[in-house]
Amino acid sequence: DSGVEVMIDLAEESSRIALGPHGAVLMVNKAACDHLGFWLRLEGDALDTVYMVEHGEQWEGSFHFPIPGSYKLVAHWKGCDGKSPEKKIHLLDVEATGELDAASSSSKSSSIYPNSAWISANKFKDVGETTPYIWHNPVVPTTDAKLIKTGKSLVSREGAVFQATGFYSFSKLSNYELVCWVGSKSAADLREVFLEEKNAVSQGQRPFKFHIYSTFNFVHPDEEW
Repeated sequence: DSGVEVMIDLAEESSRIALGPHGAVLMVNKAACDHLGFWLRLEGDALDTVYMVEHGEQWEGSFHFPIPGSYKLVAHWKGCDGKSPEKKIHLLDVEATGELDAASSSSKSSSIYPNSAWISANKFKDVGETTPYIWHNPVVPTTDAKLIKTGKSLVSREGAVFQATGFYSFSKLSNYELVCWVGSKSAADLREVFLEEKNAVSQGQRPFKFHIYSTFNFVHPDEEW
């Protein structure tokens, strides 16, 4: 009745569901549903969003399961007006298997940051926290993870940077360069987490002055920082 249809194409390996890549297509009848409010998420042994891109009257996306394990694919639906109370729709259950490829994962980007994901805290030993998920690089065994407390979350050092020396890239900055976060509360939270991770990962890093520019107006920005 909503004019929306979801199709999931799961990749298989040896007659079992592989880690990926998998496909997702959302078909939309724009005559009946022109302001779609909809997103997909993997929930289970890891937590990850299925990113979708619009192509005409359909949205397409692909995804991988971050680690082998049990998952459910959940649709978060806010109606054709995008403003209705959110409903969670359980689409399917999946048991994913396969091997993680450390080489291909690290080669996806030249960034000092790995391709991490929110991994269930049940996969870690002696967490001692009530957080359900921990930000971690999936190719690193959770038994080897070094956990860092950041704000209200836990992250692993392996999930923050590929190697501790990665943070020394900031030593290349001159006195005339600026590291900043632009945005609202989310930017302030990211800044807080970064500074906590920086000190925990690389205590020998030379001191910096980091500035948060909290603004909602870029037409007439604040001239007196």
